[in-house]
Amino acid sequence: MLYGDALQDIANTITAAGIPATTEPAQLETPGALVAPGDLNFDHLDRDTYSATVELYLTTADRGSIETLNDLQELLEVIKGLYGFTTVTPVRLPAPNHSPDGLPALLIELAVTIS
Repeated sequence: MLYGDALQDIANTITAAGIPATTEPAQLETPGALVAPGDLNFDHLDRDTYSATVELYLTTADRGSIETLNDLQELLEVIKGLYGFTTVTPVRLPAPNHSPDGLPALLIELAVTIS
């Protein structure tokens, strides 16, 4: 499977679970998720299988610290039901079409194997 197709599959899975997800930053909805490429590792003996990191950004509108964190945690609960991960990093996602200061977000790095 091609990496872009794998990213789109992840976005489709997240959307089916109730969170609007996209691989296109200009199409990002809030609340929502942006599925972005990370590192690729060709660490398998088979030529068609590789490991990748997928950067998943959960975003919401900035409604103040407490409300924003609560909104992000609701999104996170849905993602925890779909994928295994251990670390979540708070970040501001550049999103000029939403806010000049970026959007509050949680970054999750998903380790996946693609074949």
